[in-house]
Amino acid sequence: MPSQEYQSYIQLLNDCGAECKRCIDAGLNSADFGRLVRCIKLCTDCTLACALVASLLQADSENVGRASAFCAEVCELCAQESARFDLAACQRVAAACHRCAAECRRKKQAFAPPA
Repeated sequence: MPSQEYQSYIQLLNDCGAECKRCIDAGLNSADFGRLVRCIKLCTDCTLACALVASLLQADSENVGRASAFCAEVCELCAQESARFDLAACQRVAAACHRCAAECRRKKQAFAPPA
């Protein structure tokens, strides 16, 4: 895979993680904090999953495909939970996570582990 494609994927992962961090901050400062606990936890998980895939890409790991499959699942859960709330940060994270999950599903095939 060309270097530019690696960089585009890493940027998408970083963007998703950044949106999740903004959503965590908004949730922690919200009067609705009690209702947002699961959303905050899933945003934390998503941030970590995206960072893992980006780190594995940079290390040229053979586990990028496996990690991408996991990241897609975590991003989907985060998107579904975030979409339930009217906070602008939650809506932005839902969109970012949907984009990231779709790309992670595509990349898991491109980075399939060797047989």
